[in-house]
Amino acid sequence: MKKPTKENIKLSVLLLNIENPRFDMGGNQRDVIQKMIEDQGDKLYQLAQHIVENGLNPSELAMVTPSEREDGRFEVLEGNRRITALKILTTPALIDAQYKNLTNKIKKLSLLFKKNPIKEVPCTIFVDPKEANKWIKLKHTGQNGGVGTVEWDTQQQGRFDAKVEGKAPAIAIQVIDFLNKSPHFDKALKPKLKDVRATNLGRLVGDPEFRDFLGLSQQNGVLQSHFEQPEVVKGLTKVVTLGL
Repeated sequence: MKKPTKENIKLSVLLLNIENPRFDMGGNQRDVIQKMIEDQGDKLYQLAQHIVENGLNPSELAMVTPSEREDGRFEVLEGNRRITALKILTTPALIDAQYKNLTNKIKKLSLLFKKNPIKEVPCTIFVDPKEANKWIKLKHTGQNGGVGTVEWDTQQQGRFDAKVEGKAPAIAIQVIDFLNKSPHFDKALKPKLKDVRATNLGRLVGDPEFRDFLGLSQQNGVLQSHFEQPEVVKGLTKVVTLGL
C-alpha cells in the first residue's frame, strides 16, 4: 500500500466526482456542478464568499486520486463543494441560466476573486481511492466515539468567541465558570455544568430584576456580586439545577 502524498494541484486538472455520495447521479462535469447547486443552494454561495474573503481552509485538504478516465487529471474524492465553488468563481458561465440569482451574485464575487485567484489547491493524493474511504467516512459521520470530530457545545463555542474577540464571555458562561471554580458549589454537580443550557441560563441571568434578586450586576460585561459568595452560589445553584 502506497502512502498518500500531499501536493498543490492545478484547479484546471481537478475533476469533480460524478459519483458524489451527496447525491445519486452520473453524467459529466457540468451536470455535477448543476446538481451541486441544486443540492446546496445558498450554502454554495456562502462557501464561495468565504473563500474569496479568507482563502481555502488550511486545516482541510482536498482528497484526490489520479483519474482513470483522463490522463494527467485527478478525481476529487473529498472536497467537491470547495472545488465547485472555485470553478464557478473562476468561470461563472458554468452555472445554468435557470440559476440567474446565483449567477449574478457569483459574478460579483468573481470580480474580487480574479484579483487574487486560487489556481492551485492543496491536496492529499491517494493512489488507491479505497484508501481514502475510511477518512472520508470519519469526517462525515460524527464523533465516532471520539475518533471523529467532536463539535463544541454552546459553552465551549462561547469561550472561544470571547477569547478571539477579546470580550468578556457571555453572562451564562461567566456563571458556569464561576460555579466551577467556587469551593462552595457542590462538587458532585460540577461535572454536570457542561449540560446546562447556556441560552436558557443567559435569558434568566440577563434579566436585571433577576440579577438584583441574586445580588449580581454587570460592569463592562463582567458579572459581579454584591453578596457573600456562599449566598450567591446558593441562589445560582437553584437556578442551574433547574436546567440539569
